[in-house]
Amino acid sequence: MTLHYDSLLAKLIVHAENRPAAIRRLVRALDELVITGVATNVCCESTGRDCMMRGFRTIMVSDANASFSEAEHEAALLNFITYFGDVQSTEDVVARLAVQAPAAEVA
Repeated sequence: MTLHYDSLLAKLIVHAENRPAAIRRLVRALDELVITGVATNVCCESTGRDCMMRGFRTIMVSDANASFSEAEHEAALLNFITYFGDVQSTEDVVARLAVQAPAAEVA
């Protein structure tokens, strides 16, 4: 094994009504990342920065992240939207995904 060996393996499965629609969905899934979790200003921001540097469109979900204080949370979101990616609410992310997905798949 070389120093650059990455043991992470993943399998992405997409479903659609036809092959072209499945390919579009697969490309979108490989291009975009939505980040939620704790702590906004530590793990989440670090992950978002790394993803942006690797070419992913990265979205931090403002009301699905949390930090140790509201001030730290808000500062991390401001820093992220200024330099690294987008910040959207859960409602905005879900609405955007619903528009992109066929109506039969929206739960």
